[in-house]
Amino acid sequence: YSSYQHFVKLAKGDPTFEEALVHEKSRIENGWHFMWHHKSLGFYAEQVEAFLKEFTQVKVTFFEDLKEDSESYMQSLFKFIGVDSSFKPNTKTIHNQSKISKSILFRFINSNQNPIKMVLRPLFRKLFPSEKRRSIKEKARALNSSHYQKMKESTRIELINNYKEDIKKLERIVDRDLS
Repeated sequence: YSSYQHFVKLAKGDPTFEEALVHEKSRIENGWHFMWHHKSLGFYAEQVEAFLKEFTQVKVTFFEDLKEDSESYMQSLFKFIGVDSSFKPNTKTIHNQSKISKSILFRFINSNQNPIKMVLRPLFRKLFPSEKRRSIKEKARALNSSHYQKMKESTRIELINNYKEDIKKLERIVDRDLS
């Protein structure tokens, strides 16, 4: 659902998530970029297994752990990659929040498909320091943003049923209850 919403945010793709799911098989067969494989991307067990097979050091993490205790989560990552785990990053600021522009026009203006934006970007980078640009962008987004629409409950139930066996397999791989 997240990958679908990414395309909605960019003013691309199907009008509904359900339509995107209907088109997925043909998109895969026609070689579309993996980001269009919304349902297929949710089967994690095979993906995690592939990493474990190919690499000697793999750390599987969960977004829920980051949300629950971001400081411990980051310290665990730092320790895993061999950097100073006593470093305390600022985890208070939430970057790249999952929101969508209320206005389709604003979505286009903010997208990388906007030729005016592409021409003006170098000028704005020279005129405004990165923190100022970020501040302006965040204020504009806040004024024109709302949370994504919730997934239809019937679609959610269908996906849970589709992923059930994969989740059980992933539980065994990562040795964690994912219910």
